[in-house]
Amino acid sequence: MSTESGEVPGWQGAIRSEYREYSGRSATKSDARRRVQPEPPPGELGIAARAPTGRTGPRDFVRGLLSPGFPSYRHRPGRTPHPERDPAGHRFLDRLPSGWLPAPRVPLEGLGENPLFLYGLRLLEARYFWEAHAVWEELWRSAQSGSAEAHLLRGLIQRAAAALKRDLGNPAGADKLTRASEAAIAAARLAVAAGDPERRPAALEALDALVESAERAPPLRS
Repeated sequence: MSTESGEVPGWQGAIRSEYREYSGRSATKSDARRRVQPEPPPGELGIAARAPTGRTGPRDFVRGLLSPGFPSYRHRPGRTPHPERDPAGHRFLDRLPSGWLPAPRVPLEGLGENPLFLYGLRLLEARYFWEAHAVWEELWRSAQSGSAEAHLLRGLIQRAAAALKRDLGNPAGADKLTRASEAAIAAARLAVAAGDPERRPAALEALDALVESAERAPPLRS
């Protein structure tokens, strides 16, 4: 049941409870066949989102979100097989649930409820930087050019790429991408400000929540 403000009480608590339950389950042969790594210790999901709309309940939504698991390795360019081009690649995009790809066009206010976007957050938090950027690129390609969501997704893609650069020992490249990410997020705010006045408060709230979620991931600067 929603409150007058539209918030769903206990929504984040429901997510975290479900995540703890999922994280504590035993590994199965099915997991091994899917070549996934064990889930990380329970913790903050970094999800600042309202409950999804429609018939899907919180527990069903979370199960769908968590179902892909993690790829069998973290891709590090030049050091591991390319996930898509190399025959030995983990091809994690091919293992996503049916209906996730091709990515739909999602408005800014809907990104916090989109399972593909949320999976990108999980990947970023678990330090799958290349994989996070690849997931968000699918949504970015579908976004309307010049829209707030397109600018935001570009900024988050650059954030993931910056984290990967730092992980590979290239702090100068990481700092350059970090600045580009900050500029893209600033452009997203300008796009919201220039948009529909009636949509503006909800869009700004969504933008702030999504950026805050991504900032809970590993830091960009040492």
